[in-house]
Amino acid sequence: MPKNNLLVGTRVGVGKVAINLIDVAISQDLTAVIVDQDAASLEFLAFALSTGLAQDRFRLSTRGTTIKGIPRDDLQRIPIPLPPLKEQRAIAAVLCAVRQAKEATEKVVAATRELKKSLMHHLFTYGPIALDQVDKVPLKETPVGEVPAHWNVGRLDQFIRLQRGFDLPKQARQPGTVPVVSSSGITGYHNEMKIKGPGVVTGRYGSIGEVHFVEGDFWPLNTTLFVTEFFRNDSRYVAYFLTTLNLAAFNDKTSVPGINRNHLHAMTVTMPPLSEQCDIASQLTAIDAKLAVEESRRAALDNLFSSLLHDLMTGKVRVKEVLFQSESLV
Repeated sequence: MPKNNLLVGTRVGVGKVAINLIDVAISQDLTAVIVDQDAASLEFLAFALSTGLAQDRFRLSTRGTTIKGIPRDDLQRIPIPLPPLKEQRAIAAVLCAVRQAKEATEKVVAATRELKKSLMHHLFTYGPIALDQVDKVPLKETPVGEVPAHWNVGRLDQFIRLQRGFDLPKQARQPGTVPVVSSSGITGYHNEMKIKGPGVVTGRYGSIGEVHFVEGDFWPLNTTLFVTEFFRNDSRYVAYFLTTLNLAAFNDKTSVPGINRNHLHAMTVTMPPLSEQCDIASQLTAIDAKLAVEESRRAALDNLFSSLLHDLMTGKVRVKEVLFQSESLV
């Protein structure tokens, strides 16, 4: 398969399309599409075969028993739009630019997640102190590992208390602005609050191990446990702290699936002073804010790419003539 042509999955990964940048040998799971690049843009054809219409044809044409695939004749009959070559190149350039922006944002999201993970390990081991100062922090050994010597150690229920949420069937909910929180997060709204915020909720059944911080008043469902007493600890810190505990490990400790709050209450944990809790929570909140911005940007770019792919390939949106003259697009 000479370089700079298309590879199409026709048995394994049916419908996936790639451009081979080097000469390759391919198996029977792939089909080579040799492109006359004086008549068609390589990148444009790759995008055209990725549209919903083309992918529907892949699915409809797939056949077989043990190994399913699409015959070469059916692949050749998949219809694709073919505007003038300059317009093809312009369309491909626009789609490539959006895709590259999305990929760059995905890298930022991944890097930010790794930064948060490293920061949490540092903060919950040494506290809110600079990296070059960790060797000056006096540590003590505890049942859960080494922590700063001035941190408190005790049962979880010495620092917070958990309580089961309340039943609220969907048919009983009234239109309102009070979040209804399940084990997986906010799942609806109601006109009545049950708990005054801010609050911290985790799953008792369902999405066990997830922790949700709620800024205002809320209604925790009976599939959750919520913090009913913070004992003057910082609520945001408590939310982050609970994510460091392996709460899912407490599932199925009895014959009844789910988490028993009494098992959690008996855990040995460590807790820093309030001032350090606030500092830790502030640093992690800043990271989460950046993460939210980048994830929102990634979602927006993903939606933009999907809509542009459809609109440009169907001619609903046309690339302006002036773009054809741009060397960067050609």
